[in-house]
Amino acid sequence: MTFGKILWLSPTSLAGRNPMDVWKEYLIKRGTWELTTDPEKADIFWFGSDSVLSDELLEKDVFKICYFWDILPSRMLDPIFREFIKKKVEQMRKCNLILTPSMTILYQVQMLGFPNVTLCTPGIDAKLIDSVDGGERKMQVCTVGRLNAGHKQHDWLIRAASMINPAPTVIMCGAGDPKPLMDLAKQLNVDLTIGPVSDEEKVRRIKESTCFITASAWEGFGMGPIEAMYASVPTLALDIPTHREMLKEYAIYFYSPVDLAEKMAFLMNNEKLREEMSKRGREYVANNLTFERATDRLEWILNHVIKQILGKKVRANPSRQDWIDIYDSEAGRSLKYHPYRADPHWTRFWEPRHYVKLLKKYGIKHVLDVGAGPTHPTIYALDGLDVSVCECSKVAIEQGKEIATKHGVDRKIRWVCGFGEELPYDNDKFDAVIQSHIWEHLPEPEKAIAEGLRVLKPGGILIGAVPLGTNYYDPLHLNVYSPDDIRNLVSKFSDRCEIVSIETIAEPKCDPSVILTTLKKVVK
Repeated sequence: MTFGKILWLSPTSLAGRNPMDVWKEYLIKRGTWELTTDPEKADIFWFGSDSVLSDELLEKDVFKICYFWDILPSRMLDPIFREFIKKKVEQMRKCNLILTPSMTILYQVQMLGFPNVTLCTPGIDAKLIDSVDGGERKMQVCTVGRLNAGHKQHDWLIRAASMINPAPTVIMCGAGDPKPLMDLAKQLNVDLTIGPVSDEEKVRRIKESTCFITASAWEGFGMGPIEAMYASVPTLALDIPTHREMLKEYAIYFYSPVDLAEKMAFLMNNEKLREEMSKRGREYVANNLTFERATDRLEWILNHVIKQILGKKVRANPSRQDWIDIYDSEAGRSLKYHPYRADPHWTRFWEPRHYVKLLKKYGIKHVLDVGAGPTHPTIYALDGLDVSVCECSKVAIEQGKEIATKHGVDRKIRWVCGFGEELPYDNDKFDAVIQSHIWEHLPEPEKAIAEGLRVLKPGGILIGAVPLGTNYYDPLHLNVYSPDDIRNLVSKFSDRCEIVSIETIAEPKCDPSVILTTLKKVVK
């Protein structure tokens, strides 16, 4: 199943394939999010850069995410550029969430006055790099970046290479006017290969180099050195915050052309160090900075975004079918992004085990679990209870059946698709009813309590549990309770039940986080 529809807008690439287009392809392959070109069908607008922000789309009532790459600080000295950024900032204020590639840029966005900013580091296209065969390593060093961007400091590589005897060939892959750098190389007698190349040719040149060098004084992310590391090419980087954040201890850092020349010569003459850096750098990037891992991070964020969207829908008087759709989505995403929740032996399932002890205290054998979710019924059945389930999510029911079958208790559980406010059972049917963590989700929890008491046998037990205050807060929660709130709620049924207890309970060795209510149906 898919969890939402995204209108994905990528910026125009300055060189090669745009990273946002690559990221989109990785997301599509996951099969969990549907991409659409129709704004009217989208749950989320994804602006892959502030350059693609659209005033028309920004006015629509859709959750909007803007990926903000960076602002080169020196450009803020230009009054014309400052006015341009002011307009961009006003557009960005209409977005619900700003994502950044690094903490350096996250701080930059916060300085612009945005509180709704989150880190979501992108990655490199590992599949592309793996698909390109590199030739033998040559006596050359490589860099990547726009040729006319002063902050890239490409001249440092030429100057550093000229200090080494013999001087290595310098390879520069990037678009722009090459003449100033070619003139400098000629003046310093350095062999220079320079100009724009395809993505595949760029990777090949990186792989053929003894080392990769970036002298860039400013980066929002810095794709080049990360690509080089994954290609098993030792990397030297100017010592700036973003390089330290992204490359960590897997690069060698320098601070001047002279320092670069010394470290470049040392690395080129130390085969053992090059082998160690090649191995460790590739492992680090493979585990953290590929687009595969970046898509993991992105899906995690989208999961929380869709929760906020669904939280808005449950507050808009949804139909019964809307409720089913909302909680089908919730069930699907829950086990996709939290697969441990399908394990009835997970240690954090302390609450249903607490209920089991309470049920055994009253000698109860047959229990109805309302709004059970997929896993709790199997926990009860494994403890010997006969279980009936009323759950509004068909996805949760199918998940629950699979879990029960896997653990050999499928014959002890009967599943019905229905709502807690209209239980499809006769009066006086069950020894106990469990309503665990449903009252906080309902606009009228009184209806669920009344229904639970209706199907309960005289003398039977109703167990209700809700978060204490804002513990376990979820955008789908409509109500927040204190113990006094719960007492006021259940006191409305004093003609039908006795309040046995209202208490706060806690996970072992933790502070109380749940209000547990036990009601006993009055025998008339």
